[in-house]
Amino acid sequence: MSAATTEALVLKLIAILNEHKFLDALSLATPSATWWNSGVKEQNPLAGTRSSEERMKAILAIPDVRDGIVIEVISIVVDEKGEKAAMEVLAKIKESDGSYQYRNEIFMAFEVKEGKIDSVREFMDYYPVEKYLKGKNAPAGE
Repeated sequence: MSAATTEALVLKLIAILNEHKFLDALSLATPSATWWNSGVKEQNPLAGTRSSEERMKAILAIPDVRDGIVIEVISIVVDEKGEKAAMEVLAKIKESDGSYQYRNEIFMAFEVKEGKIDSVREFMDYYPVEKYLKGKNAPAGE
């Protein structure tokens, strides 16, 4: 797979997430794909390793994220073989009044196999997550 093809694949993932079609994102992943998020499960409902399907269902279970997430790509780098990609994004959650109370710069590392995403590692700053959840009076952990 070429670097350009891998770049297009991970950018397509972000586009699907921005359309809030989370389960459609599974078509871009291998059957055994995993999605890992930094953090402690007791503090961050998305932390830990899950299958890609479990990760998308976890997003669907958080209404503010499911309905309001906006992801802006800041930068992307792909290795020349097209097997790995690194992306920096700004994730925001749009509130009903149009404001953005949640903003988090996130680093994402992707592994691609046979034209599909096989692994995502998402390194987010926990402070914005905690601040947002506390402001919503929502439980942080599962």
